[in-house]
Amino acid sequence: MTPPEPLSTIECALRNAVAAGAYEEADRLLSRYCKQLETADEILHAQKLLDWTFRMVSAARAHHAAHLTELLAVVPYRSPKSDRLHSWQVEG
Repeated sequence: MTPPEPLSTIECALRNAVAAGAYEEADRLLSRYCKQLETADEILHAQKLLDWTFRMVSAARAHHAAHLTELLAVVPYRSPKSDRLHSWQVEG
């Protein structure tokens, strides 16, 4: 049986996954992290890590929502179909 991975190693990988937006990987790492918690201090630190994760994911979602809102504001300015011919469509 292999010894458990240190919590600090999992925490570092978890922070990197969240920062990169790799949420499936973050979920897997968080599960592994929680299974190894033993002491009250570790649990308290885990709560702080979960708070940080929540703030990071919320900020990323807000950023993406704002970006989508900007994109939706641009859509009315696009012509659904241009009546002009492209250079490769011109006969002559």
